[in-house]
Amino acid sequence: MNQFLEIVRGTPIWVWALFGYLLFRGVRALKPREVSVKNLYMLPMIFMTLGIYRLAKRIQAPYDILIWAAALFFGILFGWLLVSRISIKSDKQKKIISLPGGPGLLVMVLIFFSIKYFFGYRYKTTPDAESLLWLHICNFLASGLITGIVLGRILCLWRRYQKE
Repeated sequence: MNQFLEIVRGTPIWVWALFGYLLFRGVRALKPREVSVKNLYMLPMIFMTLGIYRLAKRIQAPYDILIWAAALFFGILFGWLLVSRISIKSDKQKKIISLPGGPGLLVMVLIFFSIKYFFGYRYKTTPDAESLLWLHICNFLASGLITGIVLGRILCLWRRYQKE
């Protein structure tokens, strides 16, 4: 229990603020909502850009990019499938998409945050983390999957918005 409290205390405030915001967004998504088309992709794109930037600083070999790209591909497919069957309504004059409520976004946010928190913690607390091949590969796989899932969701919703 003491180690857990030390981990929590050692976490920067901005991480908890981000977690609170993501949790808020996930809980809000439990109810049906209207999302502006701009907001549909703006925030996820900011997070993806930051994630890719941070990951780019960790590239050690050409296979890192291949691992990330393969995971990205599968993530896009999975993200597309996650939202391909939900019912949406589009209002092109107001540039709004109506989305049903559900636990999907909340679960996704909790999983993504936990994964990123784990890697951040390991890199900060393990002196030789940069040289651990398994950790390095898992980080690139997770980052590619997360980025892909977010991108797949956006692409699918955008396509459906355009078709309606």
